[in-house]
Amino acid sequence: MKPILAPLLAVLSALALPSGPALAAWPEKPIRLLVGVAPGGPADLSARMIAERISETLKQPVVVENRAGSNNGIAIQAVLASAPDGYTIMHGTTGAMTISPAVVKSLRYDPLRDFIPVGSVVSYSYLLVTRLGIPVTTLKEFVAYAKQNEGKLSYTSPGIASVNHMGMENFAMLTGIKMTHIPYKGDSEAMADVVGGHVDCGFISFSLTAPQYKAGKLQALAISQPERSSLTPDLPTVREAGVPGFDLLPWTGLMVPAGTPRDVVVTLNAAINDGLRHPTMVKRMEELNYRPMISTPESFKQMILDEQARWRAVAQEVKLSLD
Repeated sequence: MKPILAPLLAVLSALALPSGPALAAWPEKPIRLLVGVAPGGPADLSARMIAERISETLKQPVVVENRAGSNNGIAIQAVLASAPDGYTIMHGTTGAMTISPAVVKSLRYDPLRDFIPVGSVVSYSYLLVTRLGIPVTTLKEFVAYAKQNEGKLSYTSPGIASVNHMGMENFAMLTGIKMTHIPYKGDSEAMADVVGGHVDCGFISFSLTAPQYKAGKLQALAISQPERSSLTPDLPTVREAGVPGFDLLPWTGLMVPAGTPRDVVVTLNAAINDGLRHPTMVKRMEELNYRPMISTPESFKQMILDEQARWRAVAQEVKLSLD
């Protein structure tokens, strides 16, 4: 019996031993979270907020690194060049993961081939604002005015194929209006020219425009989320104001390179969701009008697929391609 049992016990012992990075303790050292935009905007802020909470949960520092440029492309390539071990994470955004694939055929990455979606973090909204002096007070009046002045109104965005740009194109498709697009280098510059009266309107982030609206420096017609905000309860949603089915909710989420062990993905997803439920995080999100997006890796992946389909349809309709 001994000659038979000895090899069997050896095999069973080998199977019980850890066998690679998927079974190693994680994390054992600091984690880098790469952000593809400059500091200060809503996407960057969401990264810093969730990094703090993940660090607290996992008991390791989560260091935010801004690698701005090329519509997140610099950060994306840096993450893809890293080892798939969970120690270098991508802060994904709507633009990089759903719009760029719809408008750039020669894109150097595939969001769902080269990355594993770990978990969504937050979404945020825009206000549809106009310069002072536009003779309208409601969204319906604005649409009617734009139709009466076809092609004469201008709208702004922080760049071609930005969420703001694509959102306005989607809005124009649904309402049958035509306007001239004037792209800028960022939301702040775009908003400044609406306040200054140089551009007629635009979808611009809530965090930038709400204070200007409350100060009477521009007119706000609607908010792009599905329900009214407690911070601007007087403003209707775009849906409520006459465009059923429309919303514009850019999101952020964490993604890791393909090949990252499943147990790392599951652990990180749980840490994200724990962070989104933390009272400090909940309070801060409410102050910023952010919406928490608790998810599983699978539901986050499906959301990305759905949004890619939406923006691909818009890009095809308006014949937008950046190749």
